[in-house]
Amino acid sequence: MTIVRPHLASAAVPRIASWEAESTGTTELEEENSRQNSPAEDRIPLRLPVAAGGTLASERLLLSIDTDYHRQLETYGALIREMHRARISAPPLMGWWSWTAFYFGLNEGAALTNARWESEQLRPYGYNVFHIDEGYQYARGEYTTPNATLFPHGLTPLEYKVRGLGLVPGIWTAPFEASERSWVYEHHPDWLIKNAKGKPIPAGSVVDGKDQLYMLDVTNPGAVEYLRQTYAKLGREWGIHYIKLDFMDDSAIEGFSSPSLRRPCACSR
Repeated sequence: MTIVRPHLASAAVPRIASWEAESTGTTELEEENSRQNSPAEDRIPLRLPVAAGGTLASERLLLSIDTDYHRQLETYGALIREMHRARISAPPLMGWWSWTAFYFGLNEGAALTNARWESEQLRPYGYNVFHIDEGYQYARGEYTTPNATLFPHGLTPLEYKVRGLGLVPGIWTAPFEASERSWVYEHHPDWLIKNAKGKPIPAGSVVDGKDQLYMLDVTNPGAVEYLRQTYAKLGREWGIHYIKLDFMDDSAIEGFSSPSLRRPCACSR
């Protein structure tokens, strides 16, 4: 992450006369969030200094200044639409999601009841996404292992029933997180982002200090393959057509990896 500080020609003239870039790394993003109480050894700011007169290439950068705030938004939206060929003709995503109604308490019966109600009452009006949010999985980082108490038959038969009702199955994930209860933490702590001492760096917890979280190190081929298998199973076996990616900001946590596995970390951003 880089902070850019523009300097105006004058207070009366909305024109950028010059600007300077301050490189701040990425760990700083989380120091007021999941890393708020981290010890100094777990705060690893990785920076790329540029000497005076030196150069540094970056992605395309837009600096905009205007007295009309809404015009700026329209300009930004138009540029993004053109650069990424946005499908502006596609209908908006509308549907049902479990979180604010059930939080961690959704179970198989309640899910199917709500899916049937949505199909009967709301689908004619365009509400066709059926989104199961956090709570269905055994642990964060283990999204293909359902909570056996809440979903004794697993998610595959439920999601196929959802599709049979004419709805689009959706699911929640936090791709780079793994809790201390997860299979990854128990069997492959080497796949996690570590400090200089080789210990996994804590990154907050799931609820009120319970179930400590850690982050996958995607410079590690094993972690990358684990993610690939996870999302392949969600799409191909469970029949999920809509996947939510949550807590993506935690992918900004920096750390150390084995020298034999060291690679550019842009793949996690």
